[in-house]
Amino acid sequence: MVIHKIEGIQASRQRAATPPPLDHHPDPLLERTSRSAKKVIILGKKLQQHLEARVDLTFHVHVDRFMRRSIASAYSCQIAERDLIASYSQAAARTARKKFDGKVAQKGGVITVRDIRAKVTKRADDDVEKAMQVLERAAAVDKKRQLL
Repeated sequence: MVIHKIEGIQASRQRAATPPPLDHHPDPLLERTSRSAKKVIILGKKLQQHLEARVDLTFHVHVDRFMRRSIASAYSCQIAERDLIASYSQAAARTARKKFDGKVAQKGGVITVRDIRAKVTKRADDDVEKAMQVLERAAAVDKKRQLL
């Protein structure tokens, strides 16, 4: 007896099946949520024109406030997305620069293997020259000590 009552209650509470989503809405205002502030402004003007003669003044004031907040939110969303894209691109550039060993071979222009080899041999020659200068200074100091 109780089971029949429960089944009857559940049968009356069953809601209708949700229709499948449409590919596009017939009303362009409901098509999809806009993310740019310019589109929010355009949609707000259309909404105000649509509601102008149909609603009272207090509701119109609330719609105006809602639209101003929506425009501010869209602007802040655009700024945040722009900053996020900039930070991602900076991180990608930094990763690309440090991909190999962190050494920057050249800032601009074309570099050839011959130029790199010449720079390496020049650096080795410079190191040898510096070592020779250190030895000469040490020999000069030692010679001065022997004279005194």
